[in-house]
Amino acid sequence: MTDSVILIQINASPDSSFEKPILRYIKEKNPSVVIFDFDNFSEESLRKYAVDLVAQSRSAAIIVQCKAEEGPFTGLIQFFNHLQQLKHPQLLILRDGPLPEQLVKMMKIIGGNKYRVLEKSASETEVRDQVDSFLKSP
Repeated sequence: MTDSVILIQINASPDSSFEKPILRYIKEKNPSVVIFDFDNFSEESLRKYAVDLVAQSRSAAIIVQCKAEEGPFTGLIQFFNHLQQLKHPQLLILRDGPLPEQLVKMMKIIGGNKYRVLEKSASETEVRDQVDSFLKSP
């Protein structure tokens, strides 16, 4: 089993940039980690792939970056519903930014004591440090 890191970005419109510096850094530091990203506009097949990836991982870190408070959330609610059914024992959820209350509640339930809310001024370094620490844990 491998470790995985999934970046979910919540945007007001579809994100066309392929460069995700935080994922590049994590991959360079942890070459065996599988990285994946999608946004709130992604197709269901991508969300299903992310759930499958978590299910096959020894540990999984999910970073949720909210860059917009408005946008379609239905797909993300379905994604977190599927995650909740997995009951994965080694799952870190990092939330960066405000989210609708329904998503927050789901993330708290799924992440349990490994659910973290980053401060508004959290730097990319803080996110990377949290993920690095989690991936090194037994």
